[in-house]
Amino acid sequence: LHDALPIFTSYIVEIDDGLAGNFTERCPVDVLRMVMHAILAEEPDSPGSLEEVAKYLVNFREAYGAESKSRRAQDGVTSVVNQLLQVCVSRNCALVGQVYETFSRSTGMSPNEETYEVLVSAYAQLGNASEVDATLAQMAQTCKVISPRAHVLCVTGFLRSGSIDIALEYMRKMAAQGCWVPNHAMIELFRAAVAAGKAAEVLAAVAQIRPEVAVSAEAISLILHHAATTGDCTLAEQTKTVASERKIPLSYYSLDSLAKLYAAEGSILAIEYFDQMAAEFKVTEASCVSLASMCAQSKF
Repeated sequence: LHDALPIFTSYIVEIDDGLAGNFTERCPVDVLRMVMHAILAEEPDSPGSLEEVAKYLVNFREAYGAESKSRRAQDGVTSVVNQLLQVCVSRNCALVGQVYETFSRSTGMSPNEETYEVLVSAYAQLGNASEVDATLAQMAQTCKVISPRAHVLCVTGFLRSGSIDIALEYMRKMAAQGCWVPNHAMIELFRAAVAAGKAAEVLAAVAQIRPEVAVSAEAISLILHHAATTGDCTLAEQTKTVASERKIPLSYYSLDSLAKLYAAEGSILAIEYFDQMAAEFKVTEASCVSLASMCAQSKF
């Protein structure tokens, strides 16, 4: 990877010197991704190397265009640039705007849905709501629609920046526009809420979103595990209410968490949840040992 950038630069020089006819095969995108990693590692603040890559893409526009047609993509150069922007997101979101501007100016690329999705993801991870909104507006104007994936990337991006309240606001917008919230986004939301000590607040906010967004048994289990770990009976009751109202079945781990929570509290409810767990699932030895220990501690 360290040697990729000088080798690629010398390759560009040979093409500029009129030797392009000797190079009939374009670089695979995986190689260009390696070059992009090298640029961001060695020359992150210099647009020169990015412009060299852009020049290379332009020289092989037809070759990349032919490849993109076989994959039903809109434009070959745009497709490659999108891949390079994703590399930038993985290394340094703060540089994505600069990298996009350089490639856009130097290649004359036409941004597509994927381009805007990458930009939205980067800006959301930076916690920059104004740039996210501006990019979504551009996407709506250019593509005539905001893709469901762009909405999801807004939510997950803001969660990674620690902006839970903003993530919830974009989830509300998703629901209002009829977009389905995937389970992985909901799980990521509740994991962030648990880490921030805002599980009850976020659960209440999600329960109030209209139209309703799907809350999976996995998400319920995650919250109940947190409630059992922290001894939060109020959160457990709140979670059970949501599960009951939406007819979400309690998994083995949900029942296990409830039994442990109430055993630690010395509540008769522990027996009820243990009986339900035994009736619906095969109870593990680990669960039995944990429950016995908690009963002993609470003198239940």
